[in-house]
Amino acid sequence: HRDLHSFPTRRSSDLMTTIKILLVLCLFAFASCAPAYIPNAINAPLLNNAGETQLSVLGGFNGIDGQTSFAITKNIGVLANINYLNNTNDSSSTYHRHIFGEVGIGYYFNSKTKIHFETFTGFGIGNVDIKTKFINNDVFTKCQTKRIFLQPTVGFSSELVDFSFTPRFVYVIMKPDYLQYTTVNYPFIEPTLSFRLDRKRVV
Repeated sequence: HRDLHSFPTRRSSDLMTTIKILLVLCLFAFASCAPAYIPNAINAPLLNNAGETQLSVLGGFNGIDGQTSFAITKNIGVLANINYLNNTNDSSSTYHRHIFGEVGIGYYFNSKTKIHFETFTGFGIGNVDIKTKFINNDVFTKCQTKRIFLQPTVGFSSELVDFSFTPRFVYVIMKPDYLQYTTVNYPFIEPTLSFRLDRKRVV
């Protein structure tokens, strides 16, 4: 019978040092880059009946979002979204411009207990043009973006407020200008918890 003991080795010490260096490099990389992909606000309409139409306009750090949805039948709906930002800083000559639009079609179902289930899938396309500064250097991003999305939603309607949770799954195809014939592809998960006041019950 032999007792097993573990001792700190130089390999484990070198590994920790390497990890720390990589973390610092990642922080610098993220700080020095302008984003090529900017997600828009999720449109989770929670449709109820055939013929229902919804329109909304949202504002935030990522720009202005215009959203619309329409229930074609009692279970089939369509949606369309646009996201736009044109922000220029004259003092530093930096700018951030992007536009993105998408359309989708999906299935929705409402239970008698005010629980909503819906799933939309669709396609979007957009452009990003950004100039920012890192230390004393100009950093540019100019990119065409295409995106395929699948967004299942579970929602609940109360007397005044609607709640919903949507884990949007996206596959983004980016084509930066500096890569003329090459695309960069990434999958993402974009979970969102949202709520809204019921416009019909608020007076």
